[in-house]
Amino acid sequence: MQEPFQTGYYCWDFVNKSIPLYVPASTKEKYQSTGGWKDFTNIIEFGGERIEPLTEPQEVDVAVVPDQISLNGMVVGDTYYVLDADNGDGADSENGCVVINTTTTDEAIDGLVGKDVSDASVKAAFKGFIFMVPAGTGTVSINAETLGTSSLMVKIGSQTAQAFQLAERETVEIPYSVAEPTYVYIYAGTGTQAARSMGAARAVAAENSVKVYSYKWEPTDPTGINSVDNSQSATGNEAGAWYTIDGRKLSGKPVQKGIYIVNGKKVAVK
Repeated sequence: MQEPFQTGYYCWDFVNKSIPLYVPASTKEKYQSTGGWKDFTNIIEFGGERIEPLTEPQEVDVAVVPDQISLNGMVVGDTYYVLDADNGDGADSENGCVVINTTTTDEAIDGLVGKDVSDASVKAAFKGFIFMVPAGTGTVSINAETLGTSSLMVKIGSQTAQAFQLAERETVEIPYSVAEPTYVYIYAGTGTQAARSMGAARAVAAENSVKVYSYKWEPTDPTGINSVDNSQSATGNEAGAWYTIDGRKLSGKPVQKGIYIVNGKKVAVK
């Protein structure tokens, strides 16, 4: 629901507050500031058509979505999924991974560079998932395995796509350097088109397939906050525009805990 209602005092007493709480796109801050709901520590926005650059190193479990939900053009948190359920693609929560049976060609992926994920041509030409890294240098890590002739493909912006054959589950690391926020494309390539698995409630890996368990972004260097004053706690009276530490302007004072920049100073929201 777009507007979180006020829950009863004891409503969530026996609920694990670390479980994923899915809320509509652009409503996360509302839930984080509403009694009862704000106690949940893993609030994930669901739906929408845009993704923002990652702001802090974190390992993202890509199979966090229930199996029954279609991921054919769906934003979940900071990840955009385009997966063909008719071909057995999708979340496999039983094994904690996303299965990608459908391959994306080199020509198709090259044609997507520079296009926003909301562009209809992205959904039409690409099968896999996409996230965005901020400007600077860093490393993208993918935990995955491959089956048959399929390769795990990782393309960062206009950089040449890298292919990995992984006989068992392992993590690959790809360093990068970009001048502006840049999309990272994760998909299956150089494999035989998998046999179709119609109407599967859970994604099923075919003979040629890629199984991705998680991804992580880590910056090589600090993201430019050394030029501002030392951190101080927010008092609630700070006027001026608020920015994330990677320079992204916010619509107002954030409610999520973290370090932000306002009036040229680092401010800790607690």
